[in-house]
Amino acid sequence: MDSMLTEKEKLAQRDSFIVSSFGIDTFHTLFMFKQNSLGTLSTIGFIGQLIEKIADKNIFPTNLSEEQIIQIKQYLILDIISKLLTIIEGLLVLVHSLSVDYTTTTKNMIKYPLNLQWMVIKNLLQNKYDLEKVFALPSITELPLTTEEKTDLKCIYQKNSSNIREALLMLGKFYEKCNIIYNKSKHGLSLSPLSFISPISKKEFENSSLSAFDHKNNESDMPKDHYISTLDNNSDSIWFNVESRVNFNKKLFSEIGTVINHLEILCTTVVDNHLTFANNCGQNYLPVHETSSGKYSISFLINNASGNEIKLLETLNKKILENMLVNPFEYHMTRNYTKKPLSDAVINDSIINIFINTSNVNTNQ
Repeated sequence: MDSMLTEKEKLAQRDSFIVSSFGIDTFHTLFMFKQNSLGTLSTIGFIGQLIEKIADKNIFPTNLSEEQIIQIKQYLILDIISKLLTIIEGLLVLVHSLSVDYTTTTKNMIKYPLNLQWMVIKNLLQNKYDLEKVFALPSITELPLTTEEKTDLKCIYQKNSSNIREALLMLGKFYEKCNIIYNKSKHGLSLSPLSFISPISKKEFENSSLSAFDHKNNESDMPKDHYISTLDNNSDSIWFNVESRVNFNKKLFSEIGTVINHLEILCTTVVDNHLTFANNCGQNYLPVHETSSGKYSISFLINNASGNEIKLLETLNKKILENMLVNPFEYHMTRNYTKKPLSDAVINDSIINIFINTSNVNTNQ
């Protein structure tokens, strides 16, 4: 984007670029993914606080027994796991789609092929994705930097992509490990709560476990690192040849915390980077984050930046950021319907399902 343009001219150029090259639907898809992912993570945080307070009779004056309270806590953790796997699945599909193009991104995020998420995990393990493209890092050769600065920036790119891949692989592993629990929470509800890890100990939430029972035709359908048992070690139910057990202990809570941290960072970064790309029409930009209200800085996902890396980031802020357009987008995805009875239904009904007939673009509905 031409640094000599006024801000108004840059915004007009940006809006034209979104329509012509980026795609309005792509913009809506990315923005909604970030908005809803972070909203769901906030909801998970609220559920965590609820779990801590649910036994407080001053806050929840109920007549629930201790076992009933433990069971409710178990179900709330299952709800957290389900929400996390929903976001992970969406993020994996988004990563794959952005590796192709923006048209594929919108199409896949609305309706992606069955089991695409498993293919993405496999591709990540085989290092098949160009994560610089997926996370919208521009070509270094086109940036107004010295040869030395470009060489140093390439090292930061590599660290950034390595950290992203490591985080995505951790999320993929969590997704795979929890998938049976996730599916049985949605289908069949073959769940058995209120077991206890150490029966001798007091019956308490941190000592409790829950099992999901399933049937698999082949061992190859099982998650990696699964265990094998023989028939005489199992219950007397032959059909349920698979058990996925959740122990509600500190290790589980720590894993959930790590997953939440990774998702907060990755869901924000992948969307913000592409919106920064759109803001600057794909030219002379680098990823930024907001340091304070209205203040931005060049940013990468690297740990423990060295002195040289910090110095380079300062240089990038002077050479690149000062000429970038970093205005936040205003997001509005609303439709107005004027024809009755639809307009009345939109106002008065509880749930309204609307099919947009695009065969006649001149329709007034």
